[in-house]
Amino acid sequence: MIYYFRRIVGFTYSCSELSFMPHLSSALILWLPSLFWDNSHFNIFQDTYDQESKELIKTIKEEFRKEVPLLQDERLKSDYKKNLKFLLSMIKNDAFIDESVLQNFIDRIVERILKQNDIRHPPKFIFIAKNNSVNAYTVGLNCLVVNIGLLARVQNEDQLAFVLAHEMAHNELDHVKKSLAEIREIKDESRGRLSQEIEGRSLENTIITLQRMAYDFGRFKRENEIKADSLWYVYYKKSKYPGWGALTALSMLDSITYPKYPQGYSLLEPFHAKDYPLQSRWLKGRPRGYSMKKSHLLIFRVDSLQSHPVIPERLQLLVNRMDIADLSPSVQNDADEITLIAEFETVEAAYFMKKYDQCLHQALQQRSRYPEDPYLITMITKVLIELGEAKKYSELYRFVQSNTANYGEELTELNHFLHNITSRELLEVAYHFLKNPENFNEEVQSHHFFLWKLARLTDRKDLQKKLVKQYKVRFPDGAYIHKMY
Repeated sequence: MIYYFRRIVGFTYSCSELSFMPHLSSALILWLPSLFWDNSHFNIFQDTYDQESKELIKTIKEEFRKEVPLLQDERLKSDYKKNLKFLLSMIKNDAFIDESVLQNFIDRIVERILKQNDIRHPPKFIFIAKNNSVNAYTVGLNCLVVNIGLLARVQNEDQLAFVLAHEMAHNELDHVKKSLAEIREIKDESRGRLSQEIEGRSLENTIITLQRMAYDFGRFKRENEIKADSLWYVYYKKSKYPGWGALTALSMLDSITYPKYPQGYSLLEPFHAKDYPLQSRWLKGRPRGYSMKKSHLLIFRVDSLQSHPVIPERLQLLVNRMDIADLSPSVQNDADEITLIAEFETVEAAYFMKKYDQCLHQALQQRSRYPEDPYLITMITKVLIELGEAKKYSELYRFVQSNTANYGEELTELNHFLHNITSRELLEVAYHFLKNPENFNEEVQSHHFFLWKLARLTDRKDLQKKLVKQYKVRFPDGAYIHKMY
């Protein structure tokens, strides 16, 4: 069974993120529309699990009742209860979307791995997170999570099998449970050391103690990652997946800051209009402080927070274990439909996670491939409008992060553009973008509505009235008829 949800509260093991930290974010209930390929365009559908999904809720609670008694520490039981509570809240609030194409693809891979390996703790739930980051992880309760952003980046079944085998190895080795216990010990021991340093008012010693805490935390995670790397390869090879797929998967994870469909200097070209051209000051780089990495911070060293060995190191270890036959290139290219759905879902995921610069970047990449797709035009326009209004009230920070340390060059340039441009200018860019004949589709109601809204926001009153009349004639029972005035 595959379900969609955001990152679960608690400790997770991640396959691709460099840092491993406890996730303590509160539940954010979102409506998560999904997109299906229908010959020439994408349609939004809303099949979700909800509070009426009683069988699913019952099954998850039963799994919880089986696993929790195995935990000796009451505090660990409390952590598991938090995970369960968050998971159930997401189910009950329509946060998990049932998408059969993605579900069948992932289930087929997992079943193949299980069939060829003796696994004591097979995953009983595999959730697809509405998260645009390229990642996968396990959360305990025999649950694995695959971000939609990862599905958008994999090129074939072999690469996804590599990721799933790695996370199944974490689950088999009980790493979430062991991690919770180990981190409790590290935190308790370090808290005592830190209290002594603070009482002694020694800033230097306090900083050293914090560094050691981060190092101990990261070291334990890296050790478990190495163990999982050893076991997943056994799973992967017994399942008769080629080593070449694992090598390309690791290379893919090592290049996630690079866009899948790079645009280079043409990224912002869709925002350039003859009567409202791009301004050089909009593209000006921001101060270097906004791109500083963690290694420049006072307390934490970047290697203290890395839960995984660096990708080149993992690649070398993998190559050392492989024979010549394993290096044969993969012939499986059956993920095209999966990645196509996931690429559009990733635009939605970035939007609903309020990562608007990343949403725009994903949408612009997709538009380069499908220049007339009405959904992409609508999403780009909607995001520009919301950012223009956010800037008006100095609330850009809610949707666009300031620090770009983990961004690639294209996304950084787009981030700078959104910070440099004024509210009015951004709305003008949106207006000229949408009214461009190459973008505006007379048959799409949302295009009429957003053009009307932009006319209102940019004080084009005559055009605003004209658009209302045109809309009523073309769509007398239209969805936006009561919103336009």
